[in-house]
Amino acid sequence: DGDMRVVAWNLEFGNILHQHERVTRLLRAMQPHVVLLQEVESNQRAADVLTVLRRAMPADNWTLRLGPNSGRLRSGIATRVPAWDVPTLTKLSRADAPRSTVRTAALVVQGPGDRPTLCISAHLKCCGVIGGPEDLKRVGEVQAIRRAIDASMDDPSLPSIEAIVIGGDLNLVGSTLPLDLLIRDGQSVVGGQGDFIIANALQPDGLSAHTWQKPNQAFSPGRLDWLVYGGDGLTARRSVVLDTL
Repeated sequence: DGDMRVVAWNLEFGNILHQHERVTRLLRAMQPHVVLLQEVESNQRAADVLTVLRRAMPADNWTLRLGPNSGRLRSGIATRVPAWDVPTLTKLSRADAPRSTVRTAALVVQGPGDRPTLCISAHLKCCGVIGGPEDLKRVGEVQAIRRAIDASMDDPSLPSIEAIVIGGDLNLVGSTLPLDLLIRDGQSVVGGQGDFIIANALQPDGLSAHTWQKPNQAFSPGRLDWLVYGGDGLTARRSVVLDTL
């Protein structure tokens, strides 16, 4: 009671629909209140994604929002608790590229203790190396997210936001700077002090934190997917990495 289960789910290349039977089974087992989706394909329909969610938990009323397309992929967010749209996070662009699209989706949900909680699904630019163009794009995307969060705090159409949860594929194959900028002084946004807190989730063996692996790839298994949060008294009761292999 009083807990909210958040799943950040980076399902490669539209697998929420391509592998919908497995997805339904896993959703039914996890019983999430909020699902932060990445890699929804641009041609996949919200109605079909909702069908998967409703098959898993048919007794609940689901709200789903898909972010704008960015090439082939976009992000999404779904919840079975009361929720409000976030106009300032509907479509984001980097300051250095006004026509760019940051892959985000967001809702304010009725969170733990009925506190309005801003939840953001994020999928940053992939690939690259430290200081490379892809890494710099990730930095710009995070800055756009933080600007939008600040703007949402002053949005009169929303309830007063008391907590924030951000999760998704940050693609930290270059530097950790995007993550550093995402969490820096994040508690001040919701009236506290310090950085956003990182949910330190481990694989079932309790030894590794990697969230991605694929054989015969140039990249080693790594921690690409993260979840951070902030808000007075908000704590992570338990955090795990779901090993889909």
